Amino acid sequence: MIDYDLALRLKEAGFPQDGEGNFDPTGEKPYPYSPTLKELIEACGEVRMVIQDMGIMAGCRCWFASVSMYGPEKLYFSGNGATVDIAVARLWLALNTQGKGK
Repeated sequence: MIDYDLALRLKEAGFPQDGEGNFDPTGEKPYPYSPTLKELIEACGEVRMVIQDMGIMAGCRCWFASVSMYGPEKLYFSGNGATVDIAVARLWLALNTQGKGK
């Protein structure tokens, strides 16, 4: 599951706020929707995604998710994190902010 700050960034960037994921794991404060890994992958669209477990780096497990797009210009987007969910959520943010020229 992704943390509050990343869930809020997804919400602010337009990620759908309904599905099979979670809304409020603690009950302490309003929590933006935390999508499942499946929902994150599907939301990235019809792209060739690479997800890699980079192993232990600097004492922490690290996951890496990336997409390369070829057309008139080559585009590359990526995200990383301590879990695969975080890496793919950050990849979605890259695709939906940097990919739209924001």
